[in-house]
Order: sequence, then C-alpha cells, then structure tokens
Amino acid sequence: MNEHLDDSILVLLVENDPVDKMAFLRFVEREHLPYRCVTATSVEEARRHLRSRLFDIVLADYSLDDGTALDVLKAVKDTPVVVVTGSGNERVAAAAMKSGASDYVIKDPAGNYLITLPLVVQNAITRKQNERDLRRYREQLEALVEERTAELIAANSQLRSEVAERERAERALKEKVSELEAIYRIGVAISAQLDTQTILQLIVEQCAPLVNAASCSVLLPDPEDGRELVFVAAVDGIVGVRVPPGKGIASRVIGQGVPQIVNDVAADPDYYAAVSAERGVEIKSLLAVPLIVQGNTIGVLEAVNKRTEEFTTRDQDVLLMLASHAAIALNNARLYEKQQEELARRIQVEERLRAIHQLGIELSLLRDEGHIMARVMDVAVSLFQFDNIGYGLVDEKAGELVYYLTKEGGRIEPLLRLPLGGERGIGVEVVRTGRAIRLADVRESARHVPQPGKEPRGSELCVPMKVRERVIGVLNVESDQAGRFTAADEQILQTLANQAAAAIENARLYREAREQTRLLATINAVGSAITSSLDTDVILRRLLEMTCRAVDAERGSFLWLDEKSGELVFALSMEDEQASLGGQRLPPGQGIAGWVARYGEPVIINDVSHDPRYDGTAEQLTGIPVRSVLCAPLRYRERTLGVVEIVNKRGDDFTEKDMALLKAVSSAAASALENARLYAEQKRLLRKQR
Repeated sequence: MNEHLDDSILVLLVENDPVDKMAFLRFVEREHLPYRCVTATSVEEARRHLRSRLFDIVLADYSLDDGTALDVLKAVKDTPVVVVTGSGNERVAAAAMKSGASDYVIKDPAGNYLITLPLVVQNAITRKQNERDLRRYREQLEALVEERTAELIAANSQLRSEVAERERAERALKEKVSELEAIYRIGVAISAQLDTQTILQLIVEQCAPLVNAASCSVLLPDPEDGRELVFVAAVDGIVGVRVPPGKGIASRVIGQGVPQIVNDVAADPDYYAAVSAERGVEIKSLLAVPLIVQGNTIGVLEAVNKRTEEFTTRDQDVLLMLASHAAIALNNARLYEKQQEELARRIQVEERLRAIHQLGIELSLLRDEGHIMARVMDVAVSLFQFDNIGYGLVDEKAGELVYYLTKEGGRIEPLLRLPLGGERGIGVEVVRTGRAIRLADVRESARHVPQPGKEPRGSELCVPMKVRERVIGVLNVESDQAGRFTAADEQILQTLANQAAAAIENARLYREAREQTRLLATINAVGSAITSSLDTDVILRRLLEMTCRAVDAERGSFLWLDEKSGELVFALSMEDEQASLGGQRLPPGQGIAGWVARYGEPVIINDVSHDPRYDGTAEQLTGIPVRSVLCAPLRYRERTLGVVEIVNKRGDDFTEKDMALLKAVSSAAASALENARLYAEQKRLLRKQR
C-alpha cells in the first residue's frame, strides 16, 4: 500500500474546482473516512506529488487547467486512478479506462456521487492489490522456472530427474496461478456487486469447484440476537436452517476466528448432525473458514464432502483467499445498503417535514378547533400509515383527558374520557409528565387502554401537545406490530403535535381577542345608552335589558341601598317580576344581594342551591326558579348606590367575562345615576327659587 504505518488511505485529489474540492474534503470529515488527503489543482502539480511520494489512490477530475486526467494517468505508475467529472460522456469514459483508469464516476449537482465514492475507492484499491499479487505470483513462477532451467543445464547428469521435477513444479505453479486467477475473477465479480444476496449466491456457486467439494454454504449470525448461526446461502436446500449457540463446527470457527479441517465429522464432538438431516445428504468431511473484516469474524464459509481424498491445507489456503474477497464484498454491500437506508430515511424525514411545514401554513388560517384537528389527523394518516391514529384534549374544568372522534365538516365528538388523576391511559401519563411515551409492547403497561373490542397488542407512541410548558392534549398512534415506532417517528410526531398545539392556541387567542372586542363593543354600547339619559328609570331599565341580552340571561333586577336603614329596596325588575318585587325590602346583609351590598364585592354563583347566602326571597315572591346569579355593587366614589342582580344564564354558566361586562356597565351606570341625581337636584333648586 503506502509508506505510512497507520490504517489510513493516502489520497491524491486532483481537482481545479474549489467548490468540488471543498465538498469532497467536508464529506471525508463528516463521514469520518480514514483518508489522508493531498490536493493538486493541475497536471503539473499532480506530477510533482506523484514523483515525491507513493499514494494509495488518485482521484482526478477529467478537465484540468493544463490538461486532462489522461495526462495524470501517464504520470501514474502503479497507483489506481479514479476519474471523476461532471461533463464526461461514453467516449471520455472509454478513453479513461483504456488509458488505465480503475473506474469512472460522474458528478451530479446534488453531490450524491460522494455517497458511492468510498466504495469505488475501496474497490479500486482492492483490484490494484489483486493485480499486484497476481503479477508477483507470475514473477515468482518465471523466476522459479528460470532457476530450475539453469540447474538442469548445469547438471546434465540428473537431466531426466530435473526435467521431471521441472514439469511437476510447472504443473503445481500453473495450478496455483490458475487458482489465483480464478479467485481473482471471482473477487472482481463479487466486488462489482452491491446486493448482499447476489454476492452470497456467487460465493457458494464458485466455492465448490475451487476445492472440488460437493457443496458450499455461508453462515452468518442471526441479526436479532447475534448468537444463533443461520445458513444464508447454500447450493443445497438448507437456507434458513439455524444452528443453536455453541453447536456445530461453524460456531467453533466463529468463536476462535481460525479455519477448521475436519475429514471425519463423526469423530468431532462439536459436529451438529441435524444439519445432515436438513440437507438430506450424509456429511463425511468439512472445511470451514472465517469471514473476517477488520479483525472481526462476521460469518463462516463452509465446504463439505471432498469428492476425492481429503481436504488439505492447500484447500484451506484457497478457501481463505476466497473468504477474504467475500468478507470485503459483503462488508461493502452492507455499508452501501446502510447508506441507501440512511438516504431513504433522510428523504422520508424531509418529505414529512415539508408536509408538516405546509400543514403549519394551513393551520395558521384556521380558527376552529375541529377543523384544525381534522387537518392534523389527515396529515398524520398520510405520514405514518399506522393502524390507529387519534388525539385527546385536556378538559381542565372537568379534570379529564378527552379523546375525540373527528367527523365530517370538522365536527368533533367525545369518544373517551379519562380522569387526569387516574391510573388508566398512556395519554394521561403524558399529560402529567409532559414527556412522550414510546411502548414497544403495550401489554407491558397497565396504563394502556385498548380500543373497544380489540385485544391489547402491538406498540404505541404518544406525544404531548404543549403550549409553552402547559400540556393541552396528546397525539397518539398505535400499531399491531410490536416495536414498530422509532426515535425518528417520535420526533416527527412531536413536531406535528407542536404544530397542532400552536394552531389550537392561536385559535384560542383569536377567539379571546374577538370576544374581547365584542365585550368592549357591548360595554361601549351599553355605556352610551345609559349615559345618554338623565332619567333614573330609563337608565336602570337599559342597564338591565342590555346586560341580560349581552350575557344571555333570563332576567335581572336593581336594588337601591337605603343608607339610613341599610336595607335593599327592589327598584326595578324585568317586566314579569315588577309587580311582585317593586318596593320590596331586604334586611341588611340578607341574601346574595345583601352580602354584595355589605362587602362591596361582586359574586358569580352558578348553583344557588349550594350557596348558603341564597335565601330564596325573590323566588318565593315571583314563583320563578333561580338557578344561577351574577351580582355586582353599583358604586360611585367609594359609595355603594345599590346592587345589580342578573339571574339564570341560558344553557351555560356565568363566566369571568360576564362579570367583567357587568362591572364595566355598572360603573358607567353609577356615573349616569349620579348625573341624573344632580340634574334632578338642580331642577328642584331652580323650581324652589321661582
């Protein structure tokens, strides 16, 4: 290889495009490739480097400022050269290969050619090394033949025996060369493949003729547990047969990492006879060699039943050379498959993120929670393709996690309610902790709640929908397959949940802003209506009517505070109550209105039957049931003028927004009443003066 002592590869990169050169060097650094790189931008600079040191590989751009890669090839003596260009064609490729290039790679604008370049480099170096080995063996043969010839000429007395010896040596060497050439051809064939099964099939088909065996096979550790050995390729029908841990001669080879020749398997205590039964053929002799990559045994190559005589150390050497090529090819195929899987995963992640980004744009335009979650579910189904996808939202008032079913038109209906303080539901735990939960097998969790009519099985992934640090709901996906979900799935689902949470929060803020605007408009309208009159009865009637309409309540009343007695006097009620309540007095502190007048604090009571302050006076006088009460004092400059009482909100409970409205209009009404009082007092004084 090269003069350095470490395991790195010395690369001469001949590239006059600084962008492509930087892309290659960054790729080497990012992928942690064992390359030590020397760069040249011209043919002349490349020649100087080639004269000064020996490189393992030369990567040359075809078009250079002072020539082409063909000029670089002329300066290379025994180093593999890979021509890399973005403007080549078949004629250029043919010229490069004819001039001695090991391979030819076409650049692409996206830089994907860099992914396959490490494999091209390894194959080029391997082929060049194989060529050197073959040349060395041929030189040895020629030297030996010449030596034997000289000895025969010098020793006429032993001519016949020397001739015979020469012929024998020539036959042996020719056989050796033939074996090496066969192994070289096989090595080239399998090195050109990137599909693992194709490589395995080529290995077992070519192995048996090399050592004159009846059959060959390859065993690899089970990818699941790594302990059992599995026949992954064979000439006969034993593919898929398993060898238990510690059983069989192949297990011994895996454990020790050394070849085994067993010409009488019946006498070997480790022999696993069950394999013979699977083959349907009696096994008498066996040769097994390890498949080793970078010091690690990754499998076993076996040959069984030598057709003539016994397996020999020569057979072992031949099989070891083939195993070396096979191990490298299998490792390269695995690396390529891993790269392809990683590339596919990245593409999938990019597609998912694009879909989620587009969803975010769509969700920013939606204001209805049902429509938001309907779109989120549509995208989740398209992204994940799992057996069940759902969501739940936190009902803080009820203290429950409510799973919903999304119907046509964005309507949502409750499907399942789980108490947040309970022990059931993966989603409940996610809400409680604010962290995602990924279950490989739902049967291992007592919290899992199966779908109605289904046995608990498979895997589950549940992630929180969070607004800042507050969990407002969960997204949940399930699969009938155990261990189905990956960390990447969790990351994507969490991103989707974040989009959904942000959209729901934005919709809530939009509703609040709209409600606030409506509230301010209502306050302004009521304030304008009551301050536009100086008639006390008109002010009070408008106050009650417009407030009841704004909060959607059935009726209301106003009670003056008699400052001398401390009693409350019903001054005005809605029309159907006026006759029964007008002029009625309440002792100081009696009832809800009395409490509000005494303490000057507003109250919301949505179930009067559970409030000890409610005395039922109004209900007894009018015969009209009272369910809920919204009550606030009417104050002017720290002085309580009276109390406004709104009762029976239709279809719902009174809210803090209702109270905010009542307090605002009560303040305006207090000012209007004081103005009306001053106006009446002024009129009275004017009449008195006349």
